[in-house]
Formats: sequence, C-alpha cells, structure tokens
Amino acid sequence: SIPREILIGTGVACLLGATVILGDAASRMFLEGGALKLVIAKQKVHDPFLFFLTGCIVAPFAEELFFRGLLYSWLRERMPVIAAVIVSSLLFAGMHGFISPVQLAGGLIFAGLYEWRRNVWAPYVVHAAGNFGIWILPVSYTHIRVHETVLDLVCRLFLQKKKKIHTQNDFLLKVMLSSYTSI
Repeated sequence: SIPREILIGTGVACLLGATVILGDAASRMFLEGGALKLVIAKQKVHDPFLFFLTGCIVAPFAEELFFRGLLYSWLRERMPVIAAVIVSSLLFAGMHGFISPVQLAGGLIFAGLYEWRRNVWAPYVVHAAGNFGIWILPVSYTHIRVHETVLDLVCRLFLQKKKKIHTQNDFLLKVMLSSYTSI
C-alpha cells in the first residue's frame, strides 16, 4: 500500500540522514568544516516556498517516475540488476549537469530502493528528504564550528540571542560553555 511504502521511505530517509550527519560530525575531527562542506554548497534561494515545492516535492516525484518508473524498469528488463542500477544512476547523476558524488549516491540508493520495493513511493520519499537535506544542511551548518556538539551549538546560539546574562542559570551555562566555545 502507498502509506506503507511512504513509511518505509521515511524510515530509510531517517537512517540515511542520521548516517550523513553522524559521518559529517566525525569528519569534523579531521576536516575543517566537515565532509559535507566539501560536497554540498549553500544555495541562493529567493522564494523558499517555491524552492521547497519544486525542489523537494515536484521534481523528486517527476525524476522518480522517469528514472526509476520508466528508465530503470526498461533497463532492468534488458540487463542484470547491478548493471541497470549503475547505468540508471549514471544517467540520473549526469542529468543534473555533471556526475557528482551526491547525485550518483542518490541514484544508487533510489534504484536500490526501487528494486527492493518495486514502486516509486519509497525512493520518492528518500529523494525528497535528500533534496531537503541538501538545501537545508548548508544553511544550518553555517553556524557550527569545528568540534562543536549540537548541545554546544544550541547553547551558544541561545546565549548569543540573549546578549545578556539575566539569571544565575544563564551565568552557569555561560561559564560551562566557555570551556567549549568562544562566546
């Protein structure tokens, strides 16, 4: 059923998202700004709603219908699974202007999900979530410093917004954070 496939896609998207974020966090010990900074860039968006509607809802659905529903299915009838996955993934990545690791990985994941589930719904949800992540992570990561934990980030941003120490708890929080970050 469609709701079941959407739920499976959501679960896969959450697992992949957590893996990407944890992998990037680990990479920050070795790379200034983390690995994500090397593979995705902040995009200029003039109308966030239109960008979300187009880039995270409509385009992933159209691409899944074409690349998995039509192209992959056609290739799959003519070649083994591995070959069909690779060829459709290369064509998918190439359609985005050049073959980047992000689009190639996406194509492999989406084709694998399509092969497993035999419909476009789970790959569509993962694709839509991936596009949203590619858009929103560079925006949110501009505030994160090397070796900074999520708790450090939240507390630092909270204190920066307050600009003043109002209570003893704020003071204790600031003292605690000063050992981790420069406020």
